[in-house]
Amino acid sequence: MKKTFLLFLLFSFTFEVFAQVGVIQNYKVGYSDVVKIGRQLWLTSNTQDFATFAQAKTTCPKGWSLPSDEDWLELEALIGMDRAALNEFGGRGNVADKLFSGGSTKLNITFAGERRDPQFSMSGSNVGDVGMYGTYWTSTPYITRHFASSIYNPRTYTKITRTNGEDTKKEYCVRCFKLDENDKTPLPAEKVVFDNEQNKYYYEVIGNQTWLTDNLKSGKATDGSSLNYVKTGEANYGNLYDFQSACKVCPTGWHLPTQEEWEELINFYGGYSEAGTKL
Repeated sequence: MKKTFLLFLLFSFTFEVFAQVGVIQNYKVGYSDVVKIGRQLWLTSNTQDFATFAQAKTTCPKGWSLPSDEDWLELEALIGMDRAALNEFGGRGNVADKLFSGGSTKLNITFAGERRDPQFSMSGSNVGDVGMYGTYWTSTPYITRHFASSIYNPRTYTKITRTNGEDTKKEYCVRCFKLDENDKTPLPAEKVVFDNEQNKYYYEVIGNQTWLTDNLKSGKATDGSSLNYVKTGEANYGNLYDFQSACKVCPTGWHLPTQEEWEELINFYGGYSEAGTKL
C-alpha cells in the first residue's frame, strides 16, 4: 500500500506517459525522417538552421507547420517534463537529452548556434555559438526553445529553456511538425489534489512515496478552523505556517513527513551528497 506525504519545498512533477515516443515512420519528407511522439509527427532534421521569425513561419514543407508554444508544451509533457514546471519560463525539467542525437525521441535537436548582425559580435562573425547552443522558433511570437550543449554546459544541458521576448529579427533554427489526425491518444491526465479552499496542487510518485510538489496556500485547516500563517507574497512559495498550523493544513489524506520519510526520499535520490541538486 502506498503512503502519502506532504512536501513544502520540492518543485518537480512527473506523470505516467502512455503514448509512444520516438517511433520512426516508414516515409521521408525530402531528406528528413519522420518520428512520431504521442500524436505529434516531427521531422528529424532542421528545415533551416538560420531563419528570422517571419521566414520560419513560411519555410515548412506543404502540410507541415512551425510548432506553436503549446505544441512544444505538449511534446515536453509527453517526454516527462515536470507538470508544475511546464508553463514556467527559463530552464525547466531535466529531459532535454531525450531530444538530442541518440535520445529516446530520435528528434535529433542540434546546436547550430545563431546568425546575428556581425557588427554586434565581438569576433565579427555572422554566426555564433555553434556547437554550444541551439535555439528553435515557435509560431507563438517572441517565444523560443533554447538548448545548451553538454560540452559547453554539462550541469544544465538537460534543461529545456523556454524564453519570451526574443528579437524576431534574429535567425534561429526551424523544425517542422504536424499532428497525426488519425491518432486519438488522449493527453496524460493531471495528477492533482485540492485543499478545502479549492487551491490546486500537483503531486509526484517517487519510489514508494507520493509527495505534493507545491507549497500549501490554504488559510484554513482541513476542519475549517483558523490557522496561524503568513503570506509570502509569491504564488510559488505558498504560506508560512507555525508547527501547530502545519499539522492541520494538509489536504485530507495527506500529512507532514516524518524524519524517517525524509530520509527515504533523500536516499532515493542518492543520499545527502546528491539529493540536494536533484530536488
